[in-house]
Amino acid sequence: MTKTEQLQSLLDKGGYVFITSGEYIIEKPLIIHDNTHLKLAPDAVFRLPNDAVFSLIENDGLKGEHENFNIRIEGGVWDGTNLNCERKFLAPGESYGDGGTFNIERYFENDYLGLLMRFVHCRNLYVGSLTIKDPLSFGMQIADAIE
Repeated sequence: MTKTEQLQSLLDKGGYVFITSGEYIIEKPLIIHDNTHLKLAPDAVFRLPNDAVFSLIENDGLKGEHENFNIRIEGGVWDGTNLNCERKFLAPGESYGDGGTFNIERYFENDYLGLLMRFVHCRNLYVGSLTIKDPLSFGMQIADAIE
């Protein structure tokens, strides 16, 4: 089991998750669920690998299936490394839907926006006391969040 898979296994249990000091190369987005408090030691580093085209962490309701509640993320360094990473967009003439209908799956599969942390449809979301380092574009996306 890779470190990323081990971290995901801890997040899947929910509750309080503490990550000790060290560097963790995140190989695919970590998914955080309801009622989870993720706390990293001050010198713990979550880092994207070179050539990554994904975020470090996302909430499990990101694609609009449902809202998430009570997510708390604190501490550590969230490092986008941005070396050899490129934003990825649809080719000219392609669209996110057919006949004016927006296809969210196509949006998520085809674009890498360079965001390190993505949270959509969250209630009672807290992110703080951490360092966001070298994102390709933006450090964090928060959309449709309440409280």
